[in-house]
Amino acid sequence: MEKQQLDKIIEKIKSWMEFANENNDPFIKFAVEYFAFNALLRLNFSRNRIVRDRTLIRRLKSYLAHRDKQIIKPEHIEEFKKILRERELKNLTNNRRIKAEDLEDINNVVEAVYWIRNHLFHGHKGYNIERDKKLVMLVLKF
Repeated sequence: MEKQQLDKIIEKIKSWMEFANENNDPFIKFAVEYFAFNALLRLNFSRNRIVRDRTLIRRLKSYLAHRDKQIIKPEHIEEFKKILRERELKNLTNNRRIKAEDLEDINNVVEAVYWIRNHLFHGHKGYNIERDKKLVMLVLKF
């Protein structure tokens, strides 16, 4: 990828993040930050070809598996566990579930965030549902 193209993508990511920071609504903020996150994933894991989001998530998980550094604060993981102790997170496509104890593995945390994104983008999260709002507000901290 040429430097000029790279610079344009970086500028787009910055503009999405600035727009997200200007918004107080957690659902809008989450969606816009996910746009920036997705662009960042594409920049790092698929520069020269188009790949599906699922492939990008797999590549991110593979990358994180080889890192020792904890990237999410333990208190945020604990807050996430508390929500999932009340009710597990369910993947509506394959009926897989993520439970509180699964969050010890960063791959499951990444997967959970991706599921929340999918639920929101595909109409399974509700703006007026308190648990959904808590989940979205929490993953914004990640």
